[in-house]
Amino acid sequence: MIMVYILHWDRLQNQKSLKQHGISRYCTGLDLLRRTETTTVVVQSPKEKRSQRCSVRYDDKELNLFDLLFIATCEHVNRTVCDLCLLGHVQQAVQITFTDDIHCPEWKCGVRFDYHTARNILSLAGDLKLLDRYDQYVTHQQLEKMDEFIWCANPQCNAGQLNAGGKSNNIVTCFASHQKTCFTHRAQWHEGRTCQEYDLEIDPDYELSRRWIVACLADFQPI
Repeated sequence: MIMVYILHWDRLQNQKSLKQHGISRYCTGLDLLRRTETTTVVVQSPKEKRSQRCSVRYDDKELNLFDLLFIATCEHVNRTVCDLCLLGHVQQAVQITFTDDIHCPEWKCGVRFDYHTARNILSLAGDLKLLDRYDQYVTHQQLEKMDEFIWCANPQCNAGQLNAGGKSNNIVTCFASHQKTCFTHRAQWHEGRTCQEYDLEIDPDYELSRRWIVACLADFQPI
């Protein structure tokens, strides 16, 4: 921005005053109406800061990418992680590490993002399908924390349901595929055998590995 000042002093006064302030560029003229000399000073003001360096990728981003405050409980005063990197941080947490335990990436902050905060950040992508998949992911996470919830053991079925009575009602019939699942073993129902008989037939190491895989697949709800 250019600032122009017109000083109605005499020439010697102008020169002396301007030099004292370190201004060497100016011009003088004659005001015919007032019959006085004028001095015009043109000063270039400092350029307004329009970008900020992101602390994640160390590149300059537009200032508006640091404006939004997603959670009031964060301990940092000013944001140093841009919206794009913040979005990537949340997406990586739910797509790669499969967790909703997401924390603020700002230096010395680490406040946990609740569901609404994480969802607001994901909305920066402008993808409604992404938000729907995230909602499903969180819903699945909450359901799996319930003792009576179970997924259908049919690999072609993605349905889950609450099993009233838990282990006392060990045979769960899926409402979608109508196939039976063993509530204890989280596997297809072992027809004609009790759970105790089934335990005697299977390899314990294999069963532990199978249950671990089932648990991982249950957690794997990519968005």
